[in-house]
Amino acid sequence: MATQKYKRIPGGVCGVTGVTAAGLHCGMKANNEPDLALVASEAECNTAAFYTTNRLQGAHISVFKNRLRISRNNAMALLVNAKVANCSTGEQGVRDSNVLCNRVAAQLGVPAEQTLHASTGVIGRRLPMDKITAALPALCAALSKSGGEDAARAIMTTDAAPKSLCIQIGSGKGAYRIGGMAKGAGMIHPNMATMLAFVFTDAAISARALNPIARRVMNKTFNCISVDNDMSPNDTFAVFANGLSRVRIGPGGAPVEEFEDALECLCAELSRQMVLYGEGVTKVVTIEVERARTPAQARTMAMAIADSQLVKTAIFGNDPNWGRILSAACSCGADIDPARATLTIDGQTVFARGEPVSYRRRIMQGKEVHIRLDADNGQASAQRWTGDLSIEYVKINAEYTT
Repeated sequence: MATQKYKRIPGGVCGVTGVTAAGLHCGMKANNEPDLALVASEAECNTAAFYTTNRLQGAHISVFKNRLRISRNNAMALLVNAKVANCSTGEQGVRDSNVLCNRVAAQLGVPAEQTLHASTGVIGRRLPMDKITAALPALCAALSKSGGEDAARAIMTTDAAPKSLCIQIGSGKGAYRIGGMAKGAGMIHPNMATMLAFVFTDAAISARALNPIARRVMNKTFNCISVDNDMSPNDTFAVFANGLSRVRIGPGGAPVEEFEDALECLCAELSRQMVLYGEGVTKVVTIEVERARTPAQARTMAMAIADSQLVKTAIFGNDPNWGRILSAACSCGADIDPARATLTIDGQTVFARGEPVSYRRRIMQGKEVHIRLDADNGQASAQRWTGDLSIEYVKINAEYTT
């Protein structure tokens, strides 16, 4: 994994200087599972945030945007609830989200406009405000440096496992940390429609400088995964920088390129975990398209393969039906000539320049499947990650609200 080049720090988001977290059960999930999370920073965080491109959007997104606009992209606290999406709930949904932000701000003694809220869960259900507000005092009191894993677990819905990570870049006085947590198991599809993901860093960087870096990282990580080709209306990715390490990113400080690489490594690992622990996923699939005419065409072919239900079901069934992969790439509108293309699966070439190639080793049998398509038509490349499509996925989504 790419994060191996950096030192791993325990605690998830709480591995970052000045960040505390908590997660507890307030009554939305069954079996006393945590369903309400809170993350707070001792100092103001310069913030970059991105949202779903779905025209249907959860109530928290307008609240998130408006508060960051008022605060000039500064934040100190983030509340996240699971189980209830608070989407398609009208103006009341927006009011409820604002009320929760204000309640948390009052409890913590931080500016209301610097307190944010996000929701995930079933669309069309309003927040159980009585349960959430009753739990807020205990949640705020529970904030600690050991609460990162509880918070990561609290934001899960159908995720098979929590997803959190913290890494350290550099050492001594030049060290800084980046920690994140994410959730996402179904309705995973790109163009900032993937999940909830929140990353904190104690590096010092302005919101203006952070925004393009976070956008580039998002496009190379979270926007490169697909579980089921469905786009959630609540997806939010935000990066918060509180500067408490006193390590400045940029001229005279730590290299911007190093910071961006570390952020990309962390987000790539969280993205991979989303696929690994996606709904019903039994295999993680890496798709690489090489030598395409343009980057856009490389991405189109990679995503066509990742989104093909025929490809995903074949992978689930250990069926080396590679023709489905080739057909998906050649029917997506990209400029590819099968007579020049080469398809390799798990290191075995199965098709080259218009003809099948015999291979000896079994393919598509392991928990990790690697697909590489060489279009031989240019210099552009793209990578995507997806999972298989299992019987368990159908079962989960056939019974999601019942």
